[in-house]
Amino acid sequence: MMCSMILNGNCEIISGDGDRQKQGPGFFSIHDLNLRHNNQAQNKDILERYFILFEVTPLLNSILAQLFPGGLPNFQTKKPERLRRCFEEIRNTMQKGRIDDIQLGAMGFKLLLEAAEQMPREPVPGTLLMALRYIDNHFSEPELDRTRIAM
Repeated sequence: MMCSMILNGNCEIISGDGDRQKQGPGFFSIHDLNLRHNNQAQNKDILERYFILFEVTPLLNSILAQLFPGGLPNFQTKKPERLRRCFEEIRNTMQKGRIDDIQLGAMGFKLLLEAAEQMPREPVPGTLLMALRYIDNHFSEPELDRTRIAM
């Protein structure tokens, strides 16, 4: 897995299905490097970015699934300086030469938590809110089923 944030420069990505996404300073993303990507970069300036490579393990997959249930994130950060500090903390620790795997793992987790906190949230659709309220109000009724919830 690669976790990255653009510091300077711009890039426009066109996904395999034709969606365009502009990436500029403060754009954060996590990519599974083991998967093929159909994305093409266009109008690519010289980019300056931080990136970290994570070894894919069942624990990392579990953490990412919990923090990002909708899939691996790609978004413009609200507070890029906070993520930048997380990247710099990891870089500075690695440059010292005394690498403590537990400490680095904790810093990587801190980076992922910060990203999860800054990730934009989609508002819950009104019909889903109504269904959730209905379930809340009638959860103890034996005749509660999918049909009644859908109605």
